[in-house]
Amino acid sequence: MPKRAHDERGGIPSPPRPAAWKVGLLGATTAAVLYTLASPPWDLSLLAWPAPALLLLSTCRLSLGRAAAAGFVFGFGIAAGITGWAFEASLRYFEFRPSLAAP
Repeated sequence: MPKRAHDERGGIPSPPRPAAWKVGLLGATTAAVLYTLASPPWDLSLLAWPAPALLLLSTCRLSLGRAAAAGFVFGFGIAAGITGWAFEASLRYFEFRPSLAAP
């Protein structure tokens, strides 16, 4: 009978949960939504505090590849949510004409 790998406490480690990656993606998406709502134009700044903790806690048991995918989802979510208003804001702030600002 082959020996099984043991964890640092001497017990047999449990296999990874099959739904852990779903929890990681859901946590990354929720953290991105919270961080987006904490930024302008919504300015709900208290929502920025739980966002990093939610992201880290939901991805801490994922493999490197799945954690990177969850990080990509988080990054894409905040990029889409935060920079969506930036074009209009730059037009107003710098008094640009839309035809010159974006081809």
